[in-house]
Amino acid sequence: MSSGTGSSSQPPEAAVLCIDLGTTRCKIAVVQVVGDSVGSVAPTTVMESAAFLRGVGAYEEFGDELARRGANIEQPSAGLAVAFPVPISHLAGGTEPPGMSWPRGVHTIEEQLGRRFGSPRVTMLNDAVAFALGSIQREPSGEASGRTLYLTLGMDFGGAIAEPSIGYVTPAELNVLLRGTVWPNGHRGSPAQILMEQPYVRTDGREWDAEARRGFGELTGWVAGEVSKRRAVEAVVLGGGRANIVDVDDVGRGMRAVGATPPPIRIDGRDESALAGAAFAWVTRYVQRRPLAEIIAEPWAQSNSRGR
Repeated sequence: MSSGTGSSSQPPEAAVLCIDLGTTRCKIAVVQVVGDSVGSVAPTTVMESAAFLRGVGAYEEFGDELARRGANIEQPSAGLAVAFPVPISHLAGGTEPPGMSWPRGVHTIEEQLGRRFGSPRVTMLNDAVAFALGSIQREPSGEASGRTLYLTLGMDFGGAIAEPSIGYVTPAELNVLLRGTVWPNGHRGSPAQILMEQPYVRTDGREWDAEARRGFGELTGWVAGEVSKRRAVEAVVLGGGRANIVDVDDVGRGMRAVGATPPPIRIDGRDESALAGAAFAWVTRYVQRRPLAEIIAEPWAQSNSRGR
């Protein structure tokens, strides 16, 4: 899944404005592209996501809000890449699953954002997929694992599974896949429902104490373990706004609590990973001129939960 190095001795350079819109934080940065490779990520601007999510049904408002809040960021001419915390299809039409509050197809929204930012080259993808793509790009050479679960931790759990032997990333709709699961605490529900039931969850900006961190780490392990039992993952990578408050030992303990054997677990808490992954998707689409469906599979949901 690694991108190339360009065919000329001096490959062309470009700057892409990349946005990672999570459920809690929105991260914005300019990412340098050299030839068909993703290069450096500029210092990242971080802001609360609430202002953007309020306008989730009207992307003209999203573009205006982004322009207002990111006015101090240089507007690059190469293009725009946006990672969103919702499932996105990359087949023809690119529409969202039923039930989403988005009024238009992905391609229509891309056109609107392109007009707002003065560039026709806009691409959108799921934020957990962007995290997986970016984390893979930044793994030391030769350290890529086998089938790997990438979990983004925030106000919800996002997921994607990388299949290095096949060469694509599959979005995992965890709240659909695991919605009927009975968890170790005896409760039944989706990961989001179980998370919000926990008394330790902090939504008021206060720091998480040791007990809260341990509980959240174990709950993360429950989710990772249930996915692992279904897809036999060989590694787990944790990212997102809350990744740095968990301990891998707590995650492993949570996986064992649901009857799963913990594989190697690591934390990638870098803000730049999802931004680099969004840039990689942009490079795939506009520099390599390949459809994103070649590297991003259709979301893994209940209908195909036994794998491809």
